[in-house]
Amino acid sequence: LSDFEMVREIQRGSNAAVWLVRKKQTLDQFAMKVIDKHRGRLHRLRTERRVLFSCNSPFVVTVFFAFEDDRRLHLVMECLSSDVKQLLLKRGVLQEVQVVSLMADLTLGLEHLHACGIVHRDIKPENMLLTASGRVKLADFGLSQLMSRERPTDDEIARDPSIVGTPFYMAPETIRGKTVGLEMAADWWSYGAVMYELLTGFTPFQGAKVAEIYRAILSLSFACPPSRCAISREANDLISRLLVANPRQRLTGAPIVMSHPFFGAVDW
Repeated sequence: LSDFEMVREIQRGSNAAVWLVRKKQTLDQFAMKVIDKHRGRLHRLRTERRVLFSCNSPFVVTVFFAFEDDRRLHLVMECLSSDVKQLLLKRGVLQEVQVVSLMADLTLGLEHLHACGIVHRDIKPENMLLTASGRVKLADFGLSQLMSRERPTDDEIARDPSIVGTPFYMAPETIRGKTVGLEMAADWWSYGAVMYELLTGFTPFQGAKVAEIYRAILSLSFACPPSRCAISREANDLISRLLVANPRQRLTGAPIVMSHPFFGAVDW
């Protein structure tokens, strides 16, 4: 820690803070995530560290250093100053050509994670960081699952679905606690929910309370059905194939998504 100068705090959550730091020897700037080991669930901290060091993709945030003491875990990552949520708040609705680009990057990020046996489980605009050139890098792997390691039981998930996601983007099978063997499909549901939000400016399923959001998702009660939204036929078709309640019937897998006409102009 003594090798870094703490410049300013960028973000603070319930068990972690992100700081802009400068390495004293080189003056390079990084983002340092400082996680309270006593407030956070220890298995989440270990998972995030494992995931970040096992990934090597231009569409996943890069971690350079990790160290810890009795109280805190420090992850030193590349410094990215914005995310897709901030972009959406600034613009309200994004043009489809930009959504194609953002979702193409997200597709490639998920392709890499799933190939590495990693399920993100918290895909949302806040976790899609943006480079200076506007490219997406996935971040925040505290809820991720390494398929080769111990996972929460279905009973644990059913009692508290929030341990594996954010309500607005959560798949029906996750809410029900029935994800065994279908874990990666839940990431593609979240992908569809994010795409819907970027094109419309609002999440597909809404409610004043978490329970109301869950009910809307389980009953597929859209805030506005995709077919009635002001989006292209291709966008409507892709979203409608992603936001399917039965994960076995849902469009899943990067190669299939990449071949959809919505991405017809993308040179993969």
